Amino acid sequence: MSIARTLCACCLAFLTLTPIARCAQTPKQLVDTGLAAAAAGKYPAAITDFNKAIALDPTYARAYGNRGLAYTSTQKYDKAILDYTKYLTLKPGSVDAYLARAETYLAQQNYDLAIPDLTSAIRLKPDVEQPYTIRAYAYMEKQQYDLSIADYSKAITLKPDDPAALFNRGYAYGYKQEYDLAIADFSKSIALMPDIENSYLTRAGAYVLTKDYDRAIADYTKCIALEPDSVYPYNGRAGAYSQKQSYDLSIADYTKSIALKSDDPAVYVSRGYVYYEQQHYDLAVADYSSAITLKPDYEEAYACRGNAYNDTNQYPLAVADCSKAIELKPDDEQTYVARAYAYWSMSQYDQAAQDGIKATGLTPGDSQAQLILGLIYATQDKWDEAKSALTLGLATATPEYITTYTNDAKYALAHNPNSLALIKAVLLLQSAPTPK
Repeated sequence: MSIARTLCACCLAFLTLTPIARCAQTPKQLVDTGLAAAAAGKYPAAITDFNKAIALDPTYARAYGNRGLAYTSTQKYDKAILDYTKYLTLKPGSVDAYLARAETYLAQQNYDLAIPDLTSAIRLKPDVEQPYTIRAYAYMEKQQYDLSIADYSKAITLKPDDPAALFNRGYAYGYKQEYDLAIADFSKSIALMPDIENSYLTRAGAYVLTKDYDRAIADYTKCIALEPDSVYPYNGRAGAYSQKQSYDLSIADYTKSIALKSDDPAVYVSRGYVYYEQQHYDLAVADYSSAITLKPDYEEAYACRGNAYNDTNQYPLAVADCSKAIELKPDDEQTYVARAYAYWSMSQYDQAAQDGIKATGLTPGDSQAQLILGLIYATQDKWDEAKSALTLGLATATPEYITTYTNDAKYALAHNPNSLALIKAVLLLQSAPTPK
């Protein structure tokens, strides 16, 4: 996540620059010469000048402060913190030094030390926006979202037209799943800065989470207008189109994304899923295979390809892919369900039952796992066990899934050698008398 924060180095009071001749020897002149070197990106030379100034006057706070900034710029954070701390012992009331040290702690992801420094800065200057926004960021990184929102709200009170504070407060609301408030803040931020692609991209994501796919698509389209070579809005819009079952539009966007960046395996999996929904199984398998070529340990790609092989009656290939997916992610009950179905279709009932039992153990309340286990038991003429599993599955299954299950039984009657058991299992599911 990109958090817009003003670098404290730009506002430190001890940065006043007065270029002078290189030969000057007073601490002030040495610091000024060091600042000129730092401005040119010559940090080692700058640090050397600051060292000389400190050697001449160990109590010259300005030398410590600017050496700290040079160390920060070269990512020598521990040395920078020592210098900011020394500066604060010499000038205890410096808000800028507290902010500089806090920023350095943040660069180290040491939020617990950054927050007290920011609190000190706020205590010294409670009507300045910047310390609140930085502390809000630190709270957000610690997942203390209520505190983060409170600080962003105070910052917005002090500076109502700050688009970054509004945007970031929206992010915090998003983490709390308060999407309407998040969208409101993103919208205010966009009104203040209407040409920032990331703002539309983030608001689009919030719209997706509220299932407002039309508004999401509009925001993704705006992103594309602002950054036509960015893959992210194409991927986002493709996902929104898929949710609306506008599959051709979804595929077109994923295809454009792949044309822009062909080495992202996740995009191939996403497009493969859309092909799968269209029952274009060969195209789905091709995309899943491309993803695996790019990322040989991509568990989701193996699991998805295994499902496609199941749906095209290529059960040995389905077992192989599901087994690989389970090797990579042993706790995914859906993959056990898929492999159980493949084993069942190959009349390998013991292996199928083992996978069904494993799936129900991983997620006891999952209707799909219970239903597949009931099916397997029905095939083995274990009707009491079948009825128990199917009853549990019925308790949590959606009407849509029950319809799908029944339709599968009708399809199986013509195509699957175990169809009689499947039909019996469906009859059990519909509370028919136990088959004899």
